[in-house]
Amino acid sequence: MDLAQVCLTVTSENCDWIMENCIGVDEPNADHWSGTFVRLTEMLLLSDLVEGNTELAIVDLVTEKYNTSPGESSLYLLFRDSRTWVEDKTQQCSLSALRFTAAVLLGILEKFPNMANVDYFRMINSSKRAIDCITKVQDDDPNNHWILGSLELLKARKIFENLEDDDPSGYSPILEKAQGLMRNAYIKSRNQGVTLAHWLDASSYKISRAFALDSVKTTDCFYWLVKARMDGTLPEIGDVISDPFFQLLKDDATFRIVLTESRAHTMERTAFYEALKSNEITPDQGQSSLEIMSQSAMLRAALSKSTLNFLSDNNLLENFFKPVRTGRARHNEERLKERMKLYGLETRRKIPGDGNCQMYSLSDQLCGSLKHATFIRRSIIQWLRANADLELPNGAIMRDFVHDKTWERYCNDMARSGSWGDHLTLIAAGEIWKIKIFILSSVEGDNYIIEINPEDAYPEKMVMLSHYAEYHYGSIQHVDPALRLNCI
Repeated sequence: MDLAQVCLTVTSENCDWIMENCIGVDEPNADHWSGTFVRLTEMLLLSDLVEGNTELAIVDLVTEKYNTSPGESSLYLLFRDSRTWVEDKTQQCSLSALRFTAAVLLGILEKFPNMANVDYFRMINSSKRAIDCITKVQDDDPNNHWILGSLELLKARKIFENLEDDDPSGYSPILEKAQGLMRNAYIKSRNQGVTLAHWLDASSYKISRAFALDSVKTTDCFYWLVKARMDGTLPEIGDVISDPFFQLLKDDATFRIVLTESRAHTMERTAFYEALKSNEITPDQGQSSLEIMSQSAMLRAALSKSTLNFLSDNNLLENFFKPVRTGRARHNEERLKERMKLYGLETRRKIPGDGNCQMYSLSDQLCGSLKHATFIRRSIIQWLRANADLELPNGAIMRDFVHDKTWERYCNDMARSGSWGDHLTLIAAGEIWKIKIFILSSVEGDNYIIEINPEDAYPEKMVMLSHYAEYHYGSIQHVDPALRLNCI
């Protein structure tokens, strides 16, 4: 018996085992899938030993066997698609054999996340090796990149689930790789008109899961969730909330709002996120900006606070945000101009003084225009309503910082267009978009610079605001264009 015949015989026996012990079982367990993995790997190794179109014969054999099973199982669909791949590709057929084997393993990993760690990571590595071999020949195929990204995501989640502390260093680099591969494969497939294989279930929703594990990139997660709502790939709300990938967001108010808001608000949110993306800097640029600023005399003089610790300093709040008498507005404006000149800053865009200046300034910094101020105000109010009872580091409650009215009245008043934003709305903005907010003020004294940081997240983005006179905020930037690129 020659090698090709041995290959087909062993493959036939392995197919029979898979049919009987996996597809033919109502609820296959990890042992069934592990056995399938071993047999698929054996099929792969044998197919690589022979020459010619033996791989095509293997796919035909598998397709014939799986075609007799009740319904169209995911494995049958997988091999059927592989048959098409083998016919279409000009490269050696073993590349397709490698890909469908790696994809089967991916499906097994997704179906059984509680598999023992050693087996789980071994399967991931086997799949990655298979796809790595393909990408050396077919590097431009988004199907390969999607599979690799999905494998990296599963690896990151497994590491995340086994963390004994909150240190993300063990999985963050892997997670970032997964995010990039999946996002780029999705975008590339649409730009090139390439349809990703249907059994990969490549969708906006799948990409949102990759960002959901990243506490710094919740905005990216919401961006892809919104796209999933718009393109119809979002599962039922209950299924999304119970998805283990979203466990970090289960108590996030914006997360639930994104899932349940009206279509009109979703379209407005989509426009905001698209503007945010088009105005976005790279993580490397953002990191460079923060390093440059932290080394400068400007921020060495600043009072660096997290958003919640910031609220704990009553003296700082009183001195920094107290109202200014109208008669001194001109003096304060001149003082602010002198300080901006001293630190090499300039006005980025003239902001209208109609009471919406803080929202306009945030819109300009985040999106490069003023037209998203209404969405920003609504998002901030939603966050404030949801976090009225948030406990601060000093034991105080968020709502305690409104003294002259009820919290509900405060939120209702602040929700109206023309209402001046304050320190609470800035804190909300920092928390929602995970941004560092740098404010240069015209207040008297030495404490005229403040930095607001999101709690429990290291921001990659920074917005720069000026503050003078009667609560008027402005949008500012570096005079030096080179430094300007390093801010949001």
